[in-house]
Parts: sequence; C-alpha cells; structure tokens
Amino acid sequence: MSGECRFDADGGSTDVRRVAERCREGTNVIRSNRTDRLRHFRAPSFRRVIARILQPPFARSSRILVATFAAMFLAGPASLVMSLAAHEPGDAVVQPMVDAAVGYLKGTADGTWEQETLIGYALLKAGMPKDDPRVVRSVNKVVKRINEGLAGNDPSSTYAPALAVMLLCEVDDKAFRPQIQACLDLLASRQIENGGFAYYQQTIADVSQTQYACLAFWTADRHDFQVNPNIGKRALEYLVRSQSPDGGYSYQGMIINDNRVTPSMSAGGGGTLYIIAAWLGYGEDEAAVRRRPEEEGLPRSVRLVVVDESGQPQGRAGGKKIEINEGALRSAQGRSNGWFNNNFSVRIAGEWQYYYLYGYERFASFVEASSGKVDASPQWYDDGVEFMRGQQAANGSFDSQADQGQGEPASIHTAFAILFLVRSTKKSLDAGAWSDGRLLGGQGLSDDAKLAMRGGRLVTLEAERSVADLQGLLDADTGDTNFGDLQSIDAITFTTDDPQALGEQLSLVRSWVAHRNFDVRWLAAKALGKVQDLDNVPSLLFLMTDPAEDVVRMANESLRRISRKFDDPKFDLGTEFQRAKADEVRNRWIEWYLSVRPGASLSIQAR
Repeated sequence: MSGECRFDADGGSTDVRRVAERCREGTNVIRSNRTDRLRHFRAPSFRRVIARILQPPFARSSRILVATFAAMFLAGPASLVMSLAAHEPGDAVVQPMVDAAVGYLKGTADGTWEQETLIGYALLKAGMPKDDPRVVRSVNKVVKRINEGLAGNDPSSTYAPALAVMLLCEVDDKAFRPQIQACLDLLASRQIENGGFAYYQQTIADVSQTQYACLAFWTADRHDFQVNPNIGKRALEYLVRSQSPDGGYSYQGMIINDNRVTPSMSAGGGGTLYIIAAWLGYGEDEAAVRRRPEEEGLPRSVRLVVVDESGQPQGRAGGKKIEINEGALRSAQGRSNGWFNNNFSVRIAGEWQYYYLYGYERFASFVEASSGKVDASPQWYDDGVEFMRGQQAANGSFDSQADQGQGEPASIHTAFAILFLVRSTKKSLDAGAWSDGRLLGGQGLSDDAKLAMRGGRLVTLEAERSVADLQGLLDADTGDTNFGDLQSIDAITFTTDDPQALGEQLSLVRSWVAHRNFDVRWLAAKALGKVQDLDNVPSLLFLMTDPAEDVVRMANESLRRISRKFDDPKFDLGTEFQRAKADEVRNRWIEWYLSVRPGASLSIQAR
C-alpha cells in the first residue's frame, strides 16, 4: 500500500509525522519518487536516511518532488545529530578485523596456485610488505606454475590468470613482466565470439569469467602493458547485451535468456561496465577523485594540465583508445546503478557472501570515481562491516558456512573479506600512476578562447545553445548522446517572448536535474537561475544535493539570483567545499522558500 505524504508550511501533516517517526524507528517505510529505496536503517542513522532520500546520482525519473525536508524538520534537532560512528578502513573496529583475518591467512598452509593468487593479493592489499614470508610463498608458487607453462585446461577458468596479473603487478610489474604477459595472452584466448569470456573450450560465456578477465586487462593497462582495446570493446558489447532490462545480471546473461538475476553477478557485471570504461578512456569524471601529487594544497576545483614533451595535453587516465557506443555504455551503467538502488542488500542467500561483497566494493568504488562523489564511510560499507563483525570466527577467518561456498576453503572467503574491508579497489584507484610531464595551464588553446572549469575539467566554451538544440543532442543516437559535445556548451537560452513556449522549455530543463550526465545537470542548474520563477526553486534545491561540487555551487548561485540574495552570508558555501556546509545552506534555502510561498508543499511517498 502506498500513499503520498505532504508537508505544509505550518507543519501540520500528521502523515509525514508518522513517516518520520517510523523512519526513526528503522522501519522500511520510505521510498522516494525516483528509484532510491530505503531499507533496514538503524534508528541512530536518521541523517543518513535523509541523505539517501535526497541523493540523486543514480536517479532516472525526471519528476522531482523534493520534500523529504519535512521529515528533517519534524524529526527534531536531536535526531539530526544522532549517529553511530561510521566505519572506514583502518578505524578502531575495522583494523582489528583485518589484522585477525591477516593473521589467519599467514598461518595457513599453502593452497593450490590458483588459491595463492588471491591469498597473496589480499595480504598485499591489507598492507603486508612484499617481502613478508607468507606473501613470498604465494608469489613463488604462482610464478613457478606460470613458468611451467599455461595451456589447455590448466587453468580452466579466468580467475587464476587474472588474479595472477593483479598480484604480480602489485609486487613488481617489471621483474615479472614475462609471467604477466603469459597470463594476459591466456586470458585473451578465452574470449569467445560474442565478446564474453568462458571456461576452456566452452561456447557459452559468463559474467563472472568476464569480470575477472577485464579486471586483469584494466590492471595491466595501468601498468603500461600493451592491451588490445578491441578486447574491451567486445566485452562491453557482450555485457550490454547480457544485462537484464531492470539493470541486473545473471550468471550467463540475457544474451542466452538466463533471467536468474543475482546480486553477485549484478555487482560483477555492473562493475565491469565501469572497469572497461576506465580502461578504454571513457571513465568520464574518474579524475575528479584522483589528485596528482603536484595538486596537493590546491582547491578541489583546480586541476593542472599535464603535457608531454611535444606539448600535447595528457589525460589523467589516458585518452580514448577505441571508438565505442558511449550512449549504450552510459545507459547500461545507469541501469546497473538503478538496480542496486532498488535491490541492494549486504546479506545474500545461496551465494558466495564475501565474493559478492568484494564485487560490490569494486562496483561502488568505480561509481564513486566516475561520479566524483567521495564518501569516506558510505552506508553500504558501514552496513557491511556491521554484518561481518558477527560472522568472523575466533581464529580470524570468514568461512564458507556463512555463504554456502560450495567447498572452497575458509582462506578464500577470508581473502575476499579482507579485500572488502580494506576497500582494495578504492586503494587501486587512488594510487593511479601520473605522468612526469611538464605542468602548464591552457596549453594548446587559442589566446581568445573562453575557458571555464567544469567538473574538474578545463573546457573551451562555445556560444549559448537553445533548449531545443540541447534536447536534440540528448535525443541523438537513438536516445543516447555524445557527452563530449556537451562539455563546450556555456549556457542554455530560452524563448522569453512566448510565455507558453517558455513554460514548456522550463519544464523540460527541470526534468534534466536528475540526468545521469554531469554537464546536463550543470547546464540545468545555470539555466534555471536565469528566469525569475519560484517554480524553479524545488528543482534547484534538489540540485543542491548533487554529488558534483560544481553543480551544487551553480545551483546555489541560481538560487541567489532568483531570491536576489547576492550578498547574504547565510547562503555562502565558502571557498573550500564541504558537504555539511552545503546541507546547511540548502536547509536555509528551504526555510526561505517556505517563507515566500506559505502555501507550498513538498512531497515524498510512503510505502
């Protein structure tokens, strides 16, 4: 049963009071009118609940009704400041868990060479030195097996050679270059005609094999191995065709009508969409959370342009290596995000629990990097740690009884658990290799070029474009867009001499505030401030929750223009962007809006 709850200016909605109260109790009652679903929240985490309702990065709906603020106001000050200490890697709760798991792995006997690829990699990611005796044992066993020759049915899967690439690149990508290349060659031979990866001599690919192969190729590419980008393009095409309509993934994919969607395969397939994007140079805003060492101390909005000896600007993650259908990629990424917005759960049944959690950590880390949204202690991680605290055995292990692991030793599940707890993928993303080229500003741009920083990128701006022109770009390519074309647009123009046309254009622009592309949201934030219309305020309030700093700042400036409060310090975001400060300013805008529109109501849906 579902119904709409409203918050009026006088705060008289008993329905919303009930929703807020049940939310504080941790009841599964709130669902926004976009795709986000709130489930199983602890009572002290009410602030996180409100943040989740307002958070827009994965939203698909163009109809934005923003008044979860009702619950915030009705909850009272005490519940807004209540919160349990959120977990993050290395804290007083997580680190002892990692230390115990590491101690367990260091005490285990050698496993097969396939098992040792994962054990050694997990120990390194947990901070063990490369010369640690247990790490050395893993590396020696893996290298010995590769030197004996990889062929035929040994190994039969992509897991061992893929993890071997990750392990040996972590240890020494130069000393073990021949062994790494041998694994890459074997992995390439396992790609079948439809672009997916399969077991030896199998004709049906699966998402699990494909994710680990692509993870290895992405790793090798970052370590300067020559990897054929067509491998990634074909794998991407396989994953797009294999995705279920709701954004999830099954083991063998919809490409063969396997509709048994699972969380672990959805994390694997969705994460691999982002891995391939980063590998092929379509990581979008990946650089937003990856700073070069030379940028330390500079404002977050400032980026240094690196050029090579010939004066050519160098991308942070390399240029685009091959042409792909970018619109299809972005659409598939959006569907994956939406699937987890609706279906995420830490605990899963009948699957490999810690394999899944590591897969989800990988997916979430790439989403963070792509969106530019950084959260040191996201809710999913916090919930994962809380779950795992109750699962770790006294000897430090995480065993297969917790996830029906089909006979794999506890060392495998423990290794996967470590990779989740230390946020190993985020570590890899944050440790990107940067060019040693010269640092210059505006290299290669004409003297009269109009420049601007947007999303951490220095862009050259064109003349303004009409709403119809921009909609044409968004509708191009069967509903998808070449997002690169948007980066040079400075602003959107309206037809101000025709009230009916202006109203239709404003309605369309308001629908863009939840668009998956950063540039579209930024342009919408700027455009809505050009028209003195209070109907634009709810959409701008929504944009104040955007994961991208530039969008939040532009939305705030547009609210200043509409309200004419150009110099009021209450609405100043400050030089250094802080999410807590932005939330405070947003709440002040809510108060202002309700004061100038006493009859206004902002809506959420209860379910």
